[in-house]
Amino acid sequence: MLAGLAGCAGTQQETQLAPNIVRLDVNGYGTLQIGDAMLRRAAELTLRNGYSAFRVTRLYEVSPVDFGVMVVMFHAGAPDAEGALDALDVVRRFS
Repeated sequence: MLAGLAGCAGTQQETQLAPNIVRLDVNGYGTLQIGDAMLRRAAELTLRNGYSAFRVTRLYEVSPVDFGVMVVMFHAGAPDAEGALDALDVVRRFS
């Protein structure tokens, strides 16, 4: 799915790799707020998929606005979720 980043001139390719893993390939066309938009999208996907926490791992970086990340989602309280970002908090912060 190719989706626009809210409030930014850019594109984002989303690829579901597993029920709790999504790859995001981002090109922000020079927009420096692209990192915030990517975090918000990762949080939205986490909530949409029924999870409450997530981690983002950088896969590659062509430039600060052209990069790919892996989003791994967790249920709150799961041992793997320790130190993960709270999806609802991220959505609220970047709304």
